[in-house]
Amino acid sequence: MLAYLASRRRPWENIGQLSMCTYMALKSSIYRLIGLDGSPHPVLDAPYESLEAAMRAAQNWCEGQGLRLSTGERAYGIEVMTHCGEWRTVLYAQ
Repeated sequence: MLAYLASRRRPWENIGQLSMCTYMALKSSIYRLIGLDGSPHPVLDAPYESLEAAMRAAQNWCEGQGLRLSTGERAYGIEVMTHCGEWRTVLYAQ
């Protein structure tokens, strides 16, 4: 259902898809929801304390208010703030 960039192995060994800085951020950081264009989500742009919390918020929205929108407008991605202060995309919903 969701395409993760990280695997259960050491993510930094995952063919360069995930840097060590991003891996460290995934362990405990702040997440946000984005649209398919990579900009903050127009409705759900808020800090989330975990990947699971961000996914729950997006799924709840998609099953409620988001139902009125087209599939493209409902689609979302999740970013994590790295310890370097940059946002890195973790996944896009499919």
